[in-house]
Amino acid sequence: MILLQKIGVYGIMRYFIDNKIGEPGGFGDVYDCHSELGDRYAIKMLKTDDENAVLRFQKEVRLTSRLNHPNVIRIIAYDTMGEKKYYIMPKYQCSIVQIIPVLYNNFDRQYNVITEILNGLIYLHEQGVLHRDLKPQNILYNSDTDIAISDLGFSRQIDSDSLRLTQYGDVFGTQRYISPEQAQNSENVDDKTDIFAFGKILEDIVTNFLQYPIPNDEIGYIVDKCTNPHANRRFASSRELKSMVDNVYQSILKITANDDISTSISLLEMGMMDFSDIENLALKLMSHAQEDSIEKFFFALSDDDYKQLEYKQLELLQNLVRQLKDYYTSQMWGFNYTDTIGSVCQRFYNLTNDSSIRALFLFIILEVGISHNRFYVMGIGETLIRNVKNNLTEAMELYSLLKQQPVYLSRLDITKRDLPEILQPYCN
Repeated sequence: MILLQKIGVYGIMRYFIDNKIGEPGGFGDVYDCHSELGDRYAIKMLKTDDENAVLRFQKEVRLTSRLNHPNVIRIIAYDTMGEKKYYIMPKYQCSIVQIIPVLYNNFDRQYNVITEILNGLIYLHEQGVLHRDLKPQNILYNSDTDIAISDLGFSRQIDSDSLRLTQYGDVFGTQRYISPEQAQNSENVDDKTDIFAFGKILEDIVTNFLQYPIPNDEIGYIVDKCTNPHANRRFASSRELKSMVDNVYQSILKITANDDISTSISLLEMGMMDFSDIENLALKLMSHAQEDSIEKFFFALSDDDYKQLEYKQLELLQNLVRQLKDYYTSQMWGFNYTDTIGSVCQRFYNLTNDSSIRALFLFIILEVGISHNRFYVMGIGETLIRNVKNNLTEAMELYSLLKQQPVYLSRLDITKRDLPEILQPYCN
């Protein structure tokens, strides 16, 4: 069979379909194919005319086509309107189902493979995309450093205005990898449903599909936290999950760069540090750590530990928050991750009794929300900045920060009357 497809400036390119490949099931079949130039590809063809399947296939192509990451499948050419509906993608050797047996007890290779998967998952989540059918069969493999998440047919764009194809109560996916909340209703889920599925995949990798026990207590902790039946007890984000994976595997592999701090943060995340150890870790962070380690430290702090640190080590804590402010306001973030930044900063803003620290966290919320045009984060800023009118010290601290790095508050739904006089020039 010959397919015709317009691609770029080269006009018409012919593709020749070869043998059927891939895992059975789903609403599409996958075949080997090659172009008239001899290049090898894979082609996924819709195998039904069902209206809902066609709409879902078109949505998969539309969504996947706009993504651009080495760990997410790339679409080379497609036709979703013709008699034969298909898309063409790079050819991978196999799914990770075939290589999981050789990863057992090889922590170095496991870490490489897991890192590739998580990099793709973080990208999807920070683009606002939920996969909702993550499983080993949908993770394609060429090498330990050439891996792609595929099959976005059941994925959903968060905040999308496009047609919702999942009705209330619909359930899909493979049973082992479905989170409890997805088993109830596939529409009413967030990125933690993909984190649940990743936890099951990690368990597959380290046990060779449950043939052996989990070989390490810290890996067991990650699996258990990912797959907690209560979504709010899982990792808060795929980026936080990767941070924990990095800490654990770097400790297992005895990777020396910043190893002591990484190990300590891993223990803090698992609630295995007393307060004197937390103080020592904070001192090390101030002297030796990169700013992303400081972020991990704040993510891992409990409310009680934070309050105790503020009481006993206020100046040290102020310095750490200043470094966190520089980290968050010096670069661009995936739009979904800005919401995480806003929520984390709101948490510590509400915890602290120190006006300078409150001003720092409020400044981060304002700068990140406005510079990224994220209404959720700006909404947090609008609520908090109205309180500044009643706290002159906090207003002075915030003014000092705005003077050094101007952020114009006119993007917020506030008026000058909502602000103390010293901040009103930033609300023109």
